[in-house]
Amino acid sequence: MHFKSVGTFAAIAIATSGVSSGETLEDSVKNFLVSNHYNCSIEQIDLKQLQSGLTGNRIFLCDGFTDKPVIVKEFKKIQDIVSEEKAIRILKGLSLDQMQTVDCIAIQQFQTEQPWGLMEQSLAPGESMDQIIEQLGKSEGEERKTRFEKICLGDAQVGRGLAELHSHDAGCGYIDNGFIQGDEGAITSISNGLKNHPDFTSQISSEDFDSYLTLVSKAHRQNPGMGAFVHGDPQPGNLFLEETVNGDYKFTIIDNATLVRSLSDNEQGFGSPARDYFYFVERSAELAYYSGVTADEITQMTNAFDEAYRLKMGAKFPTDEAMNFYEARITLGILVKNLNNLKTLDPQSKEYQKTKGFIDFKIEKLKERIQAELSKS
Repeated sequence: MHFKSVGTFAAIAIATSGVSSGETLEDSVKNFLVSNHYNCSIEQIDLKQLQSGLTGNRIFLCDGFTDKPVIVKEFKKIQDIVSEEKAIRILKGLSLDQMQTVDCIAIQQFQTEQPWGLMEQSLAPGESMDQIIEQLGKSEGEERKTRFEKICLGDAQVGRGLAELHSHDAGCGYIDNGFIQGDEGAITSISNGLKNHPDFTSQISSEDFDSYLTLVSKAHRQNPGMGAFVHGDPQPGNLFLEETVNGDYKFTIIDNATLVRSLSDNEQGFGSPARDYFYFVERSAELAYYSGVTADEITQMTNAFDEAYRLKMGAKFPTDEAMNFYEARITLGILVKNLNNLKTLDPQSKEYQKTKGFIDFKIEKLKERIQAELSKS
């Protein structure tokens, strides 16, 4: 093992090794922790596997051998672990007041046929926002009122935190053409998928839909707005809230590897803030709907985020063209995901009816957006 000084970090342990025959991932995690912590033995370590992220990489809560629990994340690709370390280093270097992230403690790379790695990180303090939203949906009476106030305060803090990131002076001032093309390609792929769903095509004219996407994409290319650092995956499961002694909230963001997709070669931000804005708003609203949060509560949650975000962004708030484009980009992605899920459900089940209700609601909102856009042309 050797040590490498990285950015604003203290020395990070970087180890390279193979994997012993028959060694499980849990064995590798424990051996990794033993090598990082003085006087730590395998017998002391208590592992709890957490829900995997979108990549399928497994995540472990590790306790019993140190004063504070830590997280160990599996990375199936070495490039992903490089991206995560780089993103954490950059976020730390920005010295943000409204948003913080976890520390990278140690890294181990495994030289197998398909190289992979582990990263030890500090544990994000507080509760994840997906847990808070789910608890809100299950609560009643005074408890629900208290939880609702908490989530609205949390949404406002997320708004301030993302706005601080998006408006940071280290942003390069323009949005990279490759970044725009990537999301235009994603919209094309998603729209093609939507056209294979009768529940969609029976309600929305293909001609109107294509015209709408052409209009919002063209307008966005002409006026994309200012470039910035963009997290890329600010969904509720990646956001943690910790209440302070004076009743405020600290906001910590995790799973940062996607941030590097919005970086220039000299590590300036050239992504679109509108992408993060709608990713947070739409993913939060989707989770809230399925958790039993009412439409009025969802609207108030969104408003709390939006008001705080706009106030902090000021003149750097995304252009109307960027907002229209990324509303389409994120909303259509969520819609096709739910339509695909609907195919797997029993039409007689409550889950089917719940999903169908969400889809119908999103399609109605989309129809309104299409008509509003086409009326301008």
